[in-house]
Amino acid sequence: MKPSKQRQQKPKQDTQRTYEITPPPHTSQLLASKSGVLADKGRLQAGNRGLHAPDTVCRPPHIGGKPAIPVCSDRKAFARLKNESGGLQTSDGGLQTGGFSPQERGGRMGVFPRTEPEVAELALILTEGLAAGTDDFPAPPVPAEELRARLDRFRSALTATVQTERLFREQHALKDAAYGDLVDGMKADLKYGEIAVRATPEKLAQIGWSTRRDRSNLDGPGEVRDFQVRAEGDTWALFEWKAPVDGGAVQAYRVERKEAAGPWEEVSTAVTTTQLVNNQPRGVELSYRVVAMNKAGNGKASATATLVL
Repeated sequence: MKPSKQRQQKPKQDTQRTYEITPPPHTSQLLASKSGVLADKGRLQAGNRGLHAPDTVCRPPHIGGKPAIPVCSDRKAFARLKNESGGLQTSDGGLQTGGFSPQERGGRMGVFPRTEPEVAELALILTEGLAAGTDDFPAPPVPAEELRARLDRFRSALTATVQTERLFREQHALKDAAYGDLVDGMKADLKYGEIAVRATPEKLAQIGWSTRRDRSNLDGPGEVRDFQVRAEGDTWALFEWKAPVDGGAVQAYRVERKEAAGPWEEVSTAVTTTQLVNNQPRGVELSYRVVAMNKAGNGKASATATLVL
């Protein structure tokens, strides 16, 4: 029996890589002031999105004694940090460019940026590149000086827009406060007016006001018109009528019947001007009528209709 060979387990190699971007010369100064903000942003996003391991935290390296682009030891965190660092606004509303160059944006060459920070960043790189590369780009349609002037005008307009929005919010708050004071004063005076002329409320019209309508004064409905039998069968009958032309608003109708000299009894209720009644006695002369109703009471009963089923 051959002795079994014991496999020697090789120690696992740490395949985790560290990615670091060295800023190009034309953006190093702008990136130096921004690296601390991006580092804090990378730590926060890494924690919120499940990157809990210490090696996945983006940390700010130091190149030549100055902070640079944060280093991410996790590829996904690194990619997210690059995609989310397209530019920042300064405290005064201006635009602070200097994220990653187009070469560092993961191959977005040939695709025009969509956001204002990315456009401003590309404009800065473009103007500096045209100014420094006159041999390669001797006659651009828009000279570098003109393009830089347009970029400066955009920055000024953006700053003015942010300041205007801030002033608008402040003015809107002042307007809301003044409106609240006006409403409070009006309600106080109108309440005083109702008390002052409570014996003669019609005088409130002088100040553009009136008392609330007393719903308890609702009138009862009028008499139902043109009550008739529209169709009939062995044990059923279909009635139709017209709403009253006077009195208060009708909320419902009550269909009633009686035999000969007997009392009126309710058969059914309706909310429209037609009603089908079923299970009526056969071979008996019956009289029918309809009454309109509302909260104030019942209206005058309609004319009667007599039939034998």
